[in-house]
Amino acid sequence: MASWAVVMTLPASERLAADRLKRLGLEVYVPWFKDRVSKRNVLSGIMFPRYLFARDVQDWYSVRKTFGVFDVVSMGGQPSLLADEAITALRSREDEEGFIWLRKKDSAFTFRKGQRVKVGGSGPFAGLCGIHSGMSGKDREKVLLDLLGRETPVQIPTADLVAA
Repeated sequence: MASWAVVMTLPASERLAADRLKRLGLEVYVPWFKDRVSKRNVLSGIMFPRYLFARDVQDWYSVRKTFGVFDVVSMGGQPSLLADEAITALRSREDEEGFIWLRKKDSAFTFRKGQRVKVGGSGPFAGLCGIHSGMSGKDREKVLLDLLGRETPVQIPTADLVAA
């Protein structure tokens, strides 16, 4: 069974350390993320700053002495290892460009102001249709719902909305 070591790098040295560890013949994984912060702006970066994963390390001394590496995460003097399944789970979330999206690309930012939406989930507004009227905060949307004969603005979690 293969296992992955968690390697702590020097500040802003993830790429350098990964390149040097690859030169030692190790398989290295540095997960990258993208996060849509507005309709036009997308942030991207390293998912775990100062950390990367190295597979099936045999020579711990060489890894610790690699340029750009601060140390190998360990517990009780033994390197902490992750099973293949943990890295496989991260990789399964990557898009075709190799990025992990923190927010679904098809969530809040596919809704346009004025678009009809339906509330899902199991909350008090589940099953109701309304009109999207914009973002109201992180992972929350403003929706105008017809309540008691008038359009009432309600904040709904982004994950609970679908296009109607």
